[in-house]
Amino acid sequence: MSRLEAQQPPPPQPDFVSQGDIIQLNRGPIHEAFAEPYQAGVVDPYVIDREPPAPINEVPPQTVPTSDNYQWINGYWGWEPEENRFVWVSGIWRQPPDDLVWNPGYWTQVDRGFAWVAGFWSRPDERHFPIQEAPPQPRQEDPGEAPSAEHFWVPGQYQYARNGYQWEPGYWARGYNGRVWVPFQYNWTPQGYIAVQGYWDFDLEDRGVLFSPVVFQQGYDRNVRYSPSVVVRVNYLPTHLFVNAPYGHYVYGDYYGVQRSGFYAWTSTNVRFYDPLRTYFRIFAPDRYTRFQTRHDYYRDHADLRPRHSWQDQRDFLAKTNVDVKDSMIATDINTLVQQNSNNINVQFKNDQQAWNDVVQQSEENRARQRKREDFAREQGRRGQKDAGDYQQRREDYFRDLDKRNEERNRAANNPQQALGPDSVNNAAQQMRDADRRREELQRKYADRPDRSNPQAAPGAQTPPNGRGMNGKGAGKPQSPTPPTSPIPPRTNGPTQPTAPGQANSPKQPTAPGQAAGPTQPQTPPQTKGPKQPQAPAQPKAPAQPKGPAQPKANSAPGNSAPVNSGPGNSGNAKGGNAKGGKGNSGKGQGGKPNKGK
Repeated sequence: MSRLEAQQPPPPQPDFVSQGDIIQLNRGPIHEAFAEPYQAGVVDPYVIDREPPAPINEVPPQTVPTSDNYQWINGYWGWEPEENRFVWVSGIWRQPPDDLVWNPGYWTQVDRGFAWVAGFWSRPDERHFPIQEAPPQPRQEDPGEAPSAEHFWVPGQYQYARNGYQWEPGYWARGYNGRVWVPFQYNWTPQGYIAVQGYWDFDLEDRGVLFSPVVFQQGYDRNVRYSPSVVVRVNYLPTHLFVNAPYGHYVYGDYYGVQRSGFYAWTSTNVRFYDPLRTYFRIFAPDRYTRFQTRHDYYRDHADLRPRHSWQDQRDFLAKTNVDVKDSMIATDINTLVQQNSNNINVQFKNDQQAWNDVVQQSEENRARQRKREDFAREQGRRGQKDAGDYQQRREDYFRDLDKRNEERNRAANNPQQALGPDSVNNAAQQMRDADRRREELQRKYADRPDRSNPQAAPGAQTPPNGRGMNGKGAGKPQSPTPPTSPIPPRTNGPTQPTAPGQANSPKQPTAPGQAAGPTQPQTPPQTKGPKQPQAPAQPKAPAQPKGPAQPKANSAPGNSAPVNSGPGNSGNAKGGNAKGGKGNSGKGQGGKPNKGK
């Protein structure tokens, strides 16, 4: 490379948006990848009567985390119901929950306008098949008294199975300091309902960095880039936290006077609902929860001191007032991240150009995948109810065929001869007669030959042509039969197994933030074989059972995320025994490993 080429600047990039074209808000929706409320039952899709704008060309700020545990998640257009407008929910730096990936939400067109499809966390290899039938509303449960101060209640839910929805009751589980359990729930999509498994998330301070939403002024240049620059203080956030249940979002700021159905304060005691953050704080940080609740009530009763709606208005207000309402300043400048002046944001930051370039490239790739996902969802939505009907019919046909095959398998196991039919029985009987005839021919042919594998064998000992004894493994030494092993049910890819019977999706113990998972539990060593027992005298040879046809395999159900597992049944064909060393007949063994005949 020449000296001139080395001094050339990088390729030209779009300019950043002017600060005069945006309004940094001091309230609005919280990015649902940062925190999402729990939806106890299925709610109608959140529909608005206008189309969202085109996505913003957003890039992450040049202040990047020093740890690779954090990733940039792009922002999206959110809805602000009080102002009746779209606001841009800025992207976030996020430490993902253990081994989970983010599936972004999006707006999709429906009959009444545009509906929001919520994003969710899931395992990278998890496949999501929408369920056409809506789940029933959850049952009312009485948890009773907790077993200990560290136990929390995991609400019950309906799990979808072959025969429809089955109720799984709630249960008490032990919590862990620094981890928040987000329970199992269903998300609406135009194609059906997706089952979202429960997971452990981090405490708010350990999740990453949340940026303020913004409003773009009319006539701004859509070709310019936007980078967030105002950070939300998560230590003040819970004081002004609300739940917008129909939208499926947390919102923060001045929503104290909102009178809407499904819109309530996070600390509200007048509404019966389950909230993961409230459950966590009441168990592991009760003093902080009480302070949040007290401060929330204070701002509820003092309307003139509530947080202003924009960051600039809030700064102007604090400069004029003498009242200590610093916790109403929910946002701060991004420079505090590098200067380490931010409170309760447990992330170290740096200014690194190369790291920023890598994050920008990854952000573009994520945005391209998101566009493909949205295009696919819109295409699926346009196909309408016809695909839904075809899908349901395929499921019904599959389960009908599966039931028929299971009946045939059970009938064959209970009555092999009846299941096989007269032709198969006659063929098996003919095979038995042919085997007896060949055995007698071999006995006559080798009656006078000595056993060459045993020099001390007496003349006239019967030995097959291969020079081995009657058991085919040496000089006629008796072999002890191998005991059958117990059948082990196969593992499935379904929801996490509960700690108590009938409890689905029980929370497992999480690993500490930023640390690798601990070692697995040691497995029980295999049992050693004991001394061989002397063989009992040979019993008269039982006629071999006829060989049955191969059992059909159950195909995986269309629309089922977990494979259909076959139960313990016939283990296949077993080698038949022969008292005189002849060729064994094929027979069907029942369960486990078959014993070898003498």
